[in-house]
Amino acid sequence: MLEVKTLVAALVEKVETCNQNLDAQAIGNALFGLQRMKSNSAEVRALVQAIAVKVSDQEVEMDSRGIGSAVYGLHSMSSDQPQVRKMLAVLATKISNSKSLLDGQGIADALYGLHGMKSDCPELRDLLKALAARIDGTRGKLDSQEIGNALFGLQGLSSEMAEVRVIADKLAQKLKRSPAILQSQHIGRALLGMQSLSANSPEIRSLLKELTKRISESNRVEMTSSAISNSLYGLQGMGSEYYEVQNLVNALAKKISSTSAKLTPEEAGRSLFGLQVLAYGLSLETCISIP
Repeated sequence: MLEVKTLVAALVEKVETCNQNLDAQAIGNALFGLQRMKSNSAEVRALVQAIAVKVSDQEVEMDSRGIGSAVYGLHSMSSDQPQVRKMLAVLATKISNSKSLLDGQGIADALYGLHGMKSDCPELRDLLKALAARIDGTRGKLDSQEIGNALFGLQGLSSEMAEVRVIADKLAQKLKRSPAILQSQHIGRALLGMQSLSANSPEIRSLLKELTKRISESNRVEMTSSAISNSLYGLQGMGSEYYEVQNLVNALAKKISSTSAKLTPEEAGRSLFGLQVLAYGLSLETCISIP
């Protein structure tokens, strides 16, 4: 909408000429407000650049809430844009300088904010490294929504990245302590987020193992058709030679066979697309019905 673009363009000048310091809360709020703005807009890119410059000049320590809010606000952005990469670099520095550990909400918000980013971005790798250092895998746990959102944010990232594997290992430790009953949409989000990950990595297999336990113990939750298609689509990089993958597929098969949900043709297509690697060596007994 032209009016919104005009407003954003006007804000750029105000941010650039602001001579007052921003505290941690103001930084988190400013970036959180970007959450529905897309970086394919020139006005939005200019605003992101202006905020990045402003934030980089601030001598503040960000806490869990501020870190989560700041990174969450980037979830409609793409790391293809240099202004977004500048923001990632600035946030990586701020988070590295923080002494605060991320709580469950902070982990979920921060990782969710990365779902539009790509693995081949060095600024993103720096940010992932900084976030990993703020996650303590030895304590705390995640609830159902936090599990779904945290894993959803990994969807554009490759497990060939050491930083992603470190985060996956710490998330696995969190899930191991979690008693969460996963809701249908959170199962779908969690597995959809694993679409670019490979079970070749022991850290990813550990994460799959703990996620499977949570799915199995959520036995009274009936999966929707959307959750089914998202879950199976997310398996596209998983090889059936690993028992962790086999156990996950068995858990999903039980849930799918017990649901009355019917897949639309589009959902059926996504589901079957996700089985492209599994189909080489695993027999799936899933009751999929198409109207």
